Amino acid sequence: MRKLLLLAVTLICSSVNAQRFGPPSADVITGPELLRVFINPRPPQYPFEARRNGWSGRGVYRAFVTPEGKVSRVIVLHSTGHSVMDEMVIRAALHWRAKPGRPKEVDFPIIFVAPPRSTPGGL
Repeated sequence: MRKLLLLAVTLICSSVNAQRFGPPSADVITGPELLRVFINPRPPQYPFEARRNGWSGRGVYRAFVTPEGKVSRVIVLHSTGHSVMDEMVIRAALHWRAKPGRPKEVDFPIIFVAPPRSTPGGL
């Protein structure tokens, strides 16, 4: 069940159209380039409250990365519809590390997929 829950939280590397925010010297990076920017980004945990209630959701977030590679801030561009899920994404992304370089703005989607509910009798 634990492996299923880990698989249920999926980090998607797909392009996301987003407006540019922040300082003019920053880069906005989306899609497959995401994994080239971050060093082993760990996906967020699936919140207990969301799992208990069978919540799913797709959100889009923006991480602001310093020249040293630290994520200084994360904002929600499009919410999952559940604040507890958005908070878990923000917490996880604040621990990500990027390769040092220019400041960056990195847009990334996260999808939480509720595991199937078991039925009485195992059917």
